[in-house]
Amino acid sequence: MTRGAVVVVDEAGQIGGEQMEKLLSFVKEHDGRLILSGDTRQHGAVEASDALRAIEKYSGLGFAVLTNIRRQNPETAKDAAERQWLTQYRLAVNEARQGKLGASFDRLDRHDAIVSCSLADQQQKLTEHFLEHFKNHQSTVIVSQNWNEILLMPLLSSLHFREN
Repeated sequence: MTRGAVVVVDEAGQIGGEQMEKLLSFVKEHDGRLILSGDTRQHGAVEASDALRAIEKYSGLGFAVLTNIRRQNPETAKDAAERQWLTQYRLAVNEARQGKLGASFDRLDRHDAIVSCSLADQQQKLTEHFLEHFKNHQSTVIVSQNWNEILLMPLLSSLHFREN
């Protein structure tokens, strides 16, 4: 890292206390700046402690709050079906943001955004879902909270590049 560099961390709510301390020390050693982006109501830390929540609550540092959703914009849809899906997805995101997690989950489930699977078949279903989106030229984001899924990502990436 060059001196004075800016480090931006997205989904910083997933960083545990020990990892955050190491990151903060590293950035400080290099006279850098750190920008943490994330929503403490979405994803919790993977490792022990909830570092971003602790920083928000106890550090005395200011933070910005984004209020407009820029993703999931129905106006960018390719057709009426996608516009309807994006409208429902955006409503689900708003419900989750307002703490209405049950309503958000139910809305996503009604619109087939939830894929039910067992531990035994989750990697297979994740791969199938990713490839289906890829073949249809749809973007997809995979959020993972465990190492088995993370270790699967290189496989998905190699499939992506072979298709191109």
